[in-house]
Amino acid sequence: MERTRTEKTIINLTYAMLCQFIIFILEFYMRKEFSSMLGEIYLGLDSTFSSVLIMISANNLGIVSAIAYSLYKPLAESDEKQLKAAFKFLRNSCWVMGILFGAVGIIFSYHLNLILNNADVILDVKIIYLLYLINAILPYFFAHRRWLILNDQRRYIVVLNSFISTVLGLLARLIFLKIYKSFLIFSICMLSATLIEGVITFAVSNKLYPFLKYRITEDLTKSEKKAILKNVKGATLNQAFGLVIHTTDSVYISKIAGLIIAGIYAPYKFIINALKTINWQFCESIAAGFGNLAAVGDIKKLEKRFYDVLFIGNCFFSAVVCNLIVNFSPIINIWMPKNHVFNNIVVAIILFNFYLMGIHKIVKTIRDNMGIYWPARYITICEALINLVISYFGAKFYGIAGILGGTTISILFTCFWWEPYLLYKYGFKTKLAVYFKKQLLYYALTFVCCCICVNLCKKLVTQAGGVKIFYNTLIVLVVQSSIFFFTFKNSEEYLFFKELICSKIWRRND
Repeated sequence: MERTRTEKTIINLTYAMLCQFIIFILEFYMRKEFSSMLGEIYLGLDSTFSSVLIMISANNLGIVSAIAYSLYKPLAESDEKQLKAAFKFLRNSCWVMGILFGAVGIIFSYHLNLILNNADVILDVKIIYLLYLINAILPYFFAHRRWLILNDQRRYIVVLNSFISTVLGLLARLIFLKIYKSFLIFSICMLSATLIEGVITFAVSNKLYPFLKYRITEDLTKSEKKAILKNVKGATLNQAFGLVIHTTDSVYISKIAGLIIAGIYAPYKFIINALKTINWQFCESIAAGFGNLAAVGDIKKLEKRFYDVLFIGNCFFSAVVCNLIVNFSPIINIWMPKNHVFNNIVVAIILFNFYLMGIHKIVKTIRDNMGIYWPARYITICEALINLVISYFGAKFYGIAGILGGTTISILFTCFWWEPYLLYKYGFKTKLAVYFKKQLLYYALTFVCCCICVNLCKKLVTQAGGVKIFYNTLIVLVVQSSIFFFTFKNSEEYLFFKELICSKIWRRND
């Protein structure tokens, strides 16, 4: 029996969360070993290279997703001829981008001093950079197959493939790190994991879609290509400058503050990135369902589902922010005893940025999957320019707090209001006030929860270490869940999820 969109979303999300949890535990342990064996300088180097090369990653560059949007309609309508034509265009585009960005990355290898202080004193730094570059470029040569599976609402398959290769890569890195204590061998193991994922994706896609085994002769019409390229232009500007924004912090920290501070920031960044990945997995799991609803023109239902997703997203972000505002430094102290910790102001800015970016990701996911690329082309240009200038001067006067604060200001002045404005104007075609009324309430409740939790934890918890984290978490769980429950217990969004969960439980019992 054909599964509904909701059932497919739940399956995708379940696989994604379970796999991500296991990967997080392994990466958490690996980072601890990495820090103790190689030190903060190599930890900072890994963080900097990862942040810079994410700009050309096939998983993050909006060009691929904008082209892949053309797969939704033929998949929804089972139009194999149109699907082949759209897939061929996507494949050729991915290959061209892989070659182009690889060439640009090689040229940049001669200018590493632009992002690193004293890059030449680090052993094998250029070879390590090239390995990271290949790791970022390689996915372009199987991204088209990956997106075909994703847009067919079979994300759980992609997640399992990624899970297998990532776990194998992490285990290999842990073993060789303990044996050789070499960052170069560590980087080779990372690249091997990406290669394994590509091989698995190739084999699985051939089995799911037999037409991939044969030469594709179908082509898109000129008008179809023109429509896709218009979206690509908008997505390229939007995503490219968006990646500049996400890279600015790491580059400024490593270049202005130095690799030592970058190494101190690395564990904070690792935890935040792991949480961002959970949100990313959530957004990608629901993306195909929203794309399918948009393709069939059910906008009213799409808007209602958006509010449901916004509710569950805010519940997650609020719980995380309230927990980490009291537990971030204790976790770092236990995880990496030799690592320094930042003051409360820096931690608060990190968490506020995390919350803002998380909600932005949810809104952007819905906008992208409604095909609204072109009107959004200027958002991240403005955001990037504001961020580059304010973070630079902020670094000069306030150090890392100024760099991260520059990111906060750039978000508030641009995508905080601009992204939902475009979604409502071109997508839902309804008034934006409904969104801000809901979202500002979520922010206000989270702020109140944080204030209550910080004061209660200071007064009631006197222990240290793991015991302190446990009691802090217990207080946060009671306070945050109680406030959200009594505020939203009669809301449509809460009742929707309550009914959904109950129906699944009853179905299993039957």
